[in-house]
Amino acid sequence: MRSIRTKFVVAVLFVTLLPVLPLYFIVNSFFEKSLRVGFNAQVEQALGEAAEVSRSLFARYKSETLAFASQLAASGEALALLNRPQGDSLSPGMHVPFSTFCLNLYGTGGRQVRQISRGVAVAYPQLYQSQIKPLAQSAEAQILQMAPQPKFISAFAPLYRQGKRAGFLVVTRPIDAAFLRQSQHIVEVNQMFKTL
Repeated sequence: MRSIRTKFVVAVLFVTLLPVLPLYFIVNSFFEKSLRVGFNAQVEQALGEAAEVSRSLFARYKSETLAFASQLAASGEALALLNRPQGDSLSPGMHVPFSTFCLNLYGTGGRQVRQISRGVAVAYPQLYQSQIKPLAQSAEAQILQMAPQPKFISAFAPLYRQGKRAGFLVVTRPIDAAFLRQSQHIVEVNQMFKTL
């Protein structure tokens, strides 16, 4: 009776431990390969460079938007639009470096006077009164921080008529959706590798 019980226990242990052994080697091999990839200097360098390219391209988008807002404010075109009751487009001679954007013109009190959109119809973010109030006092063109995860880039520029403040403008442009997805993916993968 004792030998049957012993044989039964040994058989159960053998049947339960048999699949564990190959599984151990598979998991161990996978873990070692993951560590080799995770601590690979080339992979880390490539991810770092991809993140840097993404940052520099985003900075270029910002500088283009700010330059256009400043150019528009300095050209007198925005003042003409601010004072013109009719017409909702820029003059044909005005160079616009991007195809889709929204231009909001505000008077001296921070009241929106006109909105002009060009390109694909997009739901642009609106400025809140708490954001408009400081802009009505600001004298320097700047990029506006609209959201923590920006889908748009907004640039502010003051408008002057004969040295006196006449209002301000805000140019908003959407960021390419494919660029946003790829940038987010690069950042996530880079952070994952840094945590390994």
